[in-house]
Amino acid sequence: MYPPFSKQIFAGLILAALIYTASALSESKMVIPATGEVSANLNVLDNLNAGPKENSEPKDVSEFYSTDYTVDLLPYPEFKKGDVTPFDLWRYFGKAGSSFGSPTLPMKTFQEWVKMNKDRKPGLMKKVDEYMAARFNFSGETVKGVMMSGNRKPVMAGPVARLPKSVPSFEYLSTLSPEEIREQDLFPYKPLAHPISTTAH
Repeated sequence: MYPPFSKQIFAGLILAALIYTASALSESKMVIPATGEVSANLNVLDNLNAGPKENSEPKDVSEFYSTDYTVDLLPYPEFKKGDVTPFDLWRYFGKAGSSFGSPTLPMKTFQEWVKMNKDRKPGLMKKVDEYMAARFNFSGETVKGVMMSGNRKPVMAGPVARLPKSVPSFEYLSTLSPEEIREQDLFPYKPLAHPISTTAH
């Protein structure tokens, strides 16, 4: 048996909830879309329901990458998996397949793949060493009497990158404008690429 005043308390709580809800609704702003917006949304739905249209993708995937900054670049050549890619890969643009799509190797067995890489490694590494030596100075020369913090490691002497023969010094390079450096291809810190980028290294 409930006390006689419990019904009054329950009714009061319901009334308070109704008043609070009505107040919240009156303060909120309902946004009704304009007629033009509704029509645009309906058009989108109609296009989706109409199904796929005629394929308009370019036949050459390089068209996706044809922008102003690719004017002076070369189209990326087609390679098979395992082919040696150019050391100056930064001169190319576009996409000619990817080794990430399939793990299949261009050999019947994995042992053949390993043998092929072992056989060509000495010649390839010789070319890589020559390329790196032409771009960087690995003499290890240090500044005499100057040490890094902690006095445990010496400070390397000068920039490691080699300048083109037409540039006598980094001081001279600093006098040129960015446009001159680009037009004359004098920037010494060009990207380095893995020599076998065709195998997702």
